[in-house]
Amino acid sequence: SGINGASVSWHDGLESVPSGPTLVIAHEFFDALPVRQFQRTERGWCEKLVTIDSDLLETDAGAEKTAKPKPEKVQGRELEMVLSPGPTPASHMLVPKRLKGVPQHIVDGLRLLELSPPSLSLWDRLAERIEQHSGAVLAIDYGEEGPLGDTLEAIKDHKFVHVLDSPGEADLSAYVDFGALRQIIDEKPNSGVTCHGPITQQQFLLSLGLIPRLEKLVENATSEAQADELIKGCERLVSDSKGDAEANEPPGMGVRYKAMCLVSRGLPKPAGF
Repeated sequence: SGINGASVSWHDGLESVPSGPTLVIAHEFFDALPVRQFQRTERGWCEKLVTIDSDLLETDAGAEKTAKPKPEKVQGRELEMVLSPGPTPASHMLVPKRLKGVPQHIVDGLRLLELSPPSLSLWDRLAERIEQHSGAVLAIDYGEEGPLGDTLEAIKDHKFVHVLDSPGEADLSAYVDFGALRQIIDEKPNSGVTCHGPITQQQFLLSLGLIPRLEKLVENATSEAQADELIKGCERLVSDSKGDAEANEPPGMGVRYKAMCLVSRGLPKPAGF
């Protein structure tokens, strides 16, 4: 296919992309990748697992369990979260690695920990890619420095629903742990890549010249209504407001969204950072 005369190719994975200088833009991508959740207990860091809701099962002596929804249950909710009896292999591998170097007072206050192994793996592969072929990776997403607790959420028909409602029909997402991504690069000080950020979207866009750009767009607006829409859109991109659900005002994206960049060694610090 082609876009504005340019040739476009689709690939199933990074491995099939031809060799050469690489530019990657991941906008609201990492938030959609799977996460694992762990909870600190007296038995150690146990993992949250998904199982059949025990209230939906009836067991007769010598008979197999069969699922029988009760009237008061939410239709389609046949799953529930449970904790593993003790630490799982993932607990032993992932939790200590993420908490390495985190100030002790923060570790002591943690009761929940959320990690995305696929995100970490992909970030590592992207770093290897630009180390070998040169280039840069820009990730923009809602997230925090981390470590993060329970941020997993589900949206269906523009409304928040339980993450186990209607599996496969709701949009699942979680905050991106940018600190965990940067940790991968920090642990390879001799690698051929440099990590910049995360910084807030507000800092990123303002430093790139958002205000002069807005002024030019407003100057060329065809109507006062169009100018107002441009200004409102810009305000939401950089605002740190928490929004007002009753007034149907969404929260600002300026602080919730972060930007982080990988560049191959030898390249200058990217614009915006």
